[in-house]
Order: sequence, then C-alpha cells, then structure tokens
Amino acid sequence: RKLSTIHVLTYQVNSIFSYFAHVTSFISRPDLTIRNENNELQLNNTLKALGEANNILIKTLLSSDSEIKKDFTDSTITSFLRNDICSYIDKSLNKGCLQSTLGQLGLLGLNSKFLQKANFWIGSFYRNPTAANGLTAFTSFTSAATTDIITIEAAYNFLTEYLINAFEKEVETQRKTCLMLFLGMLAFAVISTIILQFSTIRRFGIIDKMIRRILRIVPYDIVIENKVFGYYLTQEFKQEVEGLKLQH
Repeated sequence: RKLSTIHVLTYQVNSIFSYFAHVTSFISRPDLTIRNENNELQLNNTLKALGEANNILIKTLLSSDSEIKKDFTDSTITSFLRNDICSYIDKSLNKGCLQSTLGQLGLLGLNSKFLQKANFWIGSFYRNPTAANGLTAFTSFTSAATTDIITIEAAYNFLTEYLINAFEKEVETQRKTCLMLFLGMLAFAVISTIILQFSTIRRFGIIDKMIRRILRIVPYDIVIENKVFGYYLTQEFKQEVEGLKLQH
C-alpha cells in the first residue's frame, strides 16, 4: 500500500506538465482528449491530488496507526518529510535540491512549494485562456518548477528504496526468528525422544533383570509343583522357564 501510494504521487507530479501543455495547446479544441477524458478536468484533478499529497504521506507514513510507524520506526522518515531531503537523495542532484528546498525544506514543504507554483501559473492561464497566454504560462511554469519536479521525483525514489529495504530487513529478521524457533523445537523434540527412549529402555531393562533374578532364586521344584504358578510363568516367561529346565 505504501509503495503504491508513492508511485501514484510520483505519476501525478510527472504528469502535471503534460496535462498543462495539452490544455494550453488545444484550448480551441476541447474535443481532443487524453485517454477519452476532458483535458481541463484531468488537469484540475491532478492539481487536487497534488494538494492532498502531503496529507496522504502523513497518513501513510507518520500517523500512529500506519504500518511504517508500527514496523519500521526510526527518525529517517520524519526527518525526510519535515526537515531535510538533500542529504538522502543522489549527490549529483544536490545543487538542484538545495535550490528547490532552500536548504531547509523536507518533502512536505517542497510539495507545498511546488503546488503553489502550479496553482499560480495554471490560474494565470485560466484568467486569460488564450493560446499566447497559455504558451507564456506554460513556459514560465516549466522554467520555475522543473528543478522542483526533479527533486521531488528523486525524493519519492528514495522513499521507495527505503521502504523496500526496510521491508527486506524485517522479512530477514522474521525469517531468522522463525528458523531459531524451528531449530529450538527440533532440538527439544530430539532430546525429549532420546531421554524418553533411554529412560524407557533402562526401566524395562531393570524390570527384566529383576524378573530373571526372581526366576533364578525361585526353586524349580516350586514352579513344577505349583501348577497355577507354573502355568503363569510358562505363559509369561517361556524362555526363562526353559532356561531353568536346562539348569536342572
């Protein structure tokens, strides 16, 4: 769910230029659509989605009931969203990042800054929806916001990698825990079996020795003369009785 949310937000940021370009280029042709939907409607929906991006990020990554807060709690996500992103993203983008974030904005602040630019230039076009004004507004918007988009995209890429790595670490931890539990249960089962077998064999061995001792002590004549006793011994201890016969 978290990765899907970040993917959608990345798409919305990257698509805003395309939608705006289409609207300004075909202002006189409202019949020309993108994916069979009205161009202005898609542009406005994208603006609305960008306006909700920060709330979605907070709810998904920082709220008390979110999975990331529960399972992968650390200061990285909070710092990245609220305080600093330039120290986390690709170093080759550091110059543009510092320019976009003013050296102090987290992803939430940068999203708000980008949305403000988008609303300003798109609103400027709608106030005078002509082809010439559309070209001016679009050119100005792309010039002012391209670095912001590159930085935001890099920030979302970092979040994606971070969440995947955190998930992999959690899975590896759970795998090791399950393996240790399995080995512990296996060792317990093996040791218990050995102890049980040893104690059982030893017990029956002692009993057998006691029976043999009794049979050696009891005179053979008693076994022969006492028919009930002799019958019982013969039925239960045939080999031992045969051994007694041989001794006599």
